[in-house]
Amino acid sequence: AIYSYDKKPNYSQPVIVLAQPEAGKTSIELPKAVEEAKETAPVFTKLLYYGMKDEQVRKLQEFLSQDKDIYPEALITSYYGKLTQKAVQRFQKKYSIVTSGTPETTGYGLAGPRTREKLNELYSGISNSQFLISNQIPISKPQISKDKEILIQQVKEMIKQLQEKLAELLSELIQILQQQLQQKLGQ
Repeated sequence: AIYSYDKKPNYSQPVIVLAQPEAGKTSIELPKAVEEAKETAPVFTKLLYYGMKDEQVRKLQEFLSQDKDIYPEALITSYYGKLTQKAVQRFQKKYSIVTSGTPETTGYGLAGPRTREKLNELYSGISNSQFLISNQIPISKPQISKDKEILIQQVKEMIKQLQEKLAELLSELIQILQQQLQQKLGQ
């Protein structure tokens, strides 16, 4: 039996495949139900986020590029950059998944569980042959490294801010402890 399932896991109805050897045949034809089960299986199965390069990101871009209001640039690069993030945000707004915030706070711009659930729901109704492959424009490596460089700089800046805040809090803690020590010694 063959099943399709998602991460919850929700299993499809089983498809029983019977194969009998025939002289001279080297392959078997799968029943129509098996083909249908393959078409409805989830395509987006993991968290997709800014900076990621992945086959599922390519599928996401292909899917989103079908709606010019959501992804007018229609770049199919397999890289989850700013344009893909903006397209995901437009998708999330259109389907009232989330309408503001950041990827870290609300998941806005992140293909998280609720966004992937809606993507899979819509994707299962579209055959792969409907994608416009002519929209594919490969992105050059310098652009990818530039995006990574920007991300690295942003992370470094956040680390610096956290270190400054930590130093400030430690300084306050030392002052409080010194005051408490002086009070105990003065008693």
